[in-house]
Amino acid sequence: MKTRHVILNLPEQDEIFEKIISDEAHNIQNVNFSSAVVNGEVKHYVLLVWHDFEYGEHAF
Repeated sequence: MKTRHVILNLPEQDEIFEKIISDEAHNIQNVNFSSAVVNGEVKHYVLLVWHDFEYGEHAF
């Protein structure tokens, strides 16, 4: 088992977000959402932390 994490920019990376949370080999430990104003534009982010039960490297 390996602990992994990622910060995603939403909605641009929502496909990756969906893949991570729907993967049965991922035991999601933490999901945190945050928003910030960057150059006058509101940006949305999500931090995911999970335990990966699959052995070896694999893509999100």
